[in-house]
Amino acid sequence: MGLAKKHIVNQIRNELGFPKNQSVEITESLLEIIKSTLESGDDLLLSGFGKFCTRDKKRRKGRHPSTGEDVILPARRVVTFKCSGKLREKVNGTTKSRSDRRLYPRHAALCTAIYTVNSVTYRDLVRDISARGIYIGTWRAIDNGQRISLQFPVFARIEKPSIMGTVVRSQDKGFAVIFDYPIEERICQTGPFSGVDNEIDSSR
Repeated sequence: MGLAKKHIVNQIRNELGFPKNQSVEITESLLEIIKSTLESGDDLLLSGFGKFCTRDKKRRKGRHPSTGEDVILPARRVVTFKCSGKLREKVNGTTKSRSDRRLYPRHAALCTAIYTVNSVTYRDLVRDISARGIYIGTWRAIDNGQRISLQFPVFARIEKPSIMGTVVRSQDKGFAVIFDYPIEERICQTGPFSGVDNEIDSSR
């Protein structure tokens, strides 16, 4: 069952205590702001939620969905939506509480990680790390929800812990992983994570 406008009105009414007519006005005003902004061709950014964008699609060839015949699709404007990292975490059930953030502080990093996804092994740079997760910079398309096995840091003189986790955020320039179990905090704060990995594979 989808969320209808009347459900939004009722939720505003119940949670904020406004009368029904005022809850309707608030809902309609918000939707009108969104519609008028997109109609003007401007982007709409809602912090912590996502970004609505308009873009023009050129006249192009297509296929009729019923007959399968080739048709010419006219030029048109479309609306796209890109959800924020916070919303993506909520949708995937990986949102961290404030206590989690305090418990697992994130540290900037620049070292190499070897990781395996779908039985294929890659090598890329770690950008930041905490005892609960890691962010790897890469151009590779790694989907959300993928199970992943990681080894880092890639230094001959340092122990390489093997960690299992799940990809929770995938972007154009990298992806974030949450570990199945927290690693030792000292791994995040010492050694190569405060400097540069000199053994980066230059052949990538």
